[in-house]
Amino acid sequence: RYIGVTGVQTCALPIFGNFNADNYLGTPLGDIAVSALNSTGTGGEVLLLMGYKPEITAPNQKWDQASYAYTNAISIQATDPSEGFGRALSGGGDINGDGYDDLVIGAPNANGGRGRIYVILGRQSGSGLQSAFNRNGQHGSIRVGNGIVPLDQFDWSAFNPNTLPGDLGSSVQLGFYIDNPDGSINSQFGYAVAIDGNLNGDRHSINQNNITRTVDYADLIVGAPGDSNGNGKVYIYSFD
Repeated sequence: RYIGVTGVQTCALPIFGNFNADNYLGTPLGDIAVSALNSTGTGGEVLLLMGYKPEITAPNQKWDQASYAYTNAISIQATDPSEGFGRALSGGGDINGDGYDDLVIGAPNANGGRGRIYVILGRQSGSGLQSAFNRNGQHGSIRVGNGIVPLDQFDWSAFNPNTLPGDLGSSVQLGFYIDNPDGSINSQFGYAVAIDGNLNGDRHSINQNNITRTVDYADLIVGAPGDSNGNGKVYIYSFD
């Protein structure tokens, strides 16, 4: 079914993954993310539409073209209109190997064109997740200034995908951001991003929902076409 939002500019092609690692009869329920560059006064948003079980029909438990602001629609909103937030998207990979796919959002115009990427780490679904993240006006949305810290301040040992934030002021970590390490103006770090591959073959076993399985550590690839005096540069990050 077509899902549309009028009056906004969508940019990055929809990406697929399983942000909350849910399934139906053993089959993962895929999620979709799409960017809407001018949908808010703060610089746009990324809409994360969560898959739902076929037998669920209650209107507050799924999304459709009449309204994507239901329980299973999450909005991640920019805080600076000049960033180009959502110009690039990638998902379907698990950078920290916890069994939940993660989402990467490019903002290549941030910091005077130097660029930035945001990494939103996947986590379990549930009422706590939805009440904090739902786009519906009674709940609010993720703002990239809440619970998303610089990479060097992110506490990997404290992150727990099963811990759900009770409100937007919670200390629960949602993810991190990375600024252009080169620092050159107009580098546009984050113009292209990819998170769905495992270049060095690192993996490990986890137990999720009483099932033991092997999980790859996805590598994060970021393009900066203006780096190196306009010749461009690609950055590769591995987080195992």
